[in-house]
Amino acid sequence: MEYLHLALPPHSRTVLQPIDLKWAPPNPHCYKLNSDGASCPTTGLAGYGGVIRDSNGNWIVGYSGSTVHTTSLHMELMGLLQGLRLAQERNLTPLEVFVDAKEVIHVLNVGNLLYSHILNDCRSVLHQLADPPVTHTYREQNQVVDAMAKHGLREYCGPLMLVFEDAPIFVLKILLTDK
Repeated sequence: MEYLHLALPPHSRTVLQPIDLKWAPPNPHCYKLNSDGASCPTTGLAGYGGVIRDSNGNWIVGYSGSTVHTTSLHMELMGLLQGLRLAQERNLTPLEVFVDAKEVIHVLNVGNLLYSHILNDCRSVLHQLADPPVTHTYREQNQVVDAMAKHGLREYCGPLMLVFEDAPIFVLKILLTDK
């Protein structure tokens, strides 16, 4: 292996650069929505969650919810839709939108018959929010909402969505590391 590293031309050597994978605040005077979904095939439970923060990283509102017997993609889309609706209801604009599932961005762009109803709802609310782009973020940059989605998965609450005006205790440590 050492021989290959030394024998290969410099342009074919790969240099790995570490990148900072922590949550980044939105642009000044903007809000940032991060959403997530989770499902557990063995139990049949599924959850979603999200949080909207301001440009200082302050918690504005969070949410989680649950259902049974569905897919991770469906929960990712539910997490996105519920976050968009909260932003719309509370007039939290301009809004930046981030998800950690590239599949969400793909189906928003090209469609999916199985999820056409929820996709249309997402597109409609996005349009009412001035069409902010939905951008991919790494899971490591999305740890607060990962905890929110897992909370939804663990704390089955039927068709209700739990809204958190203040950060719940189970995300406080993660929030502190984000700032």
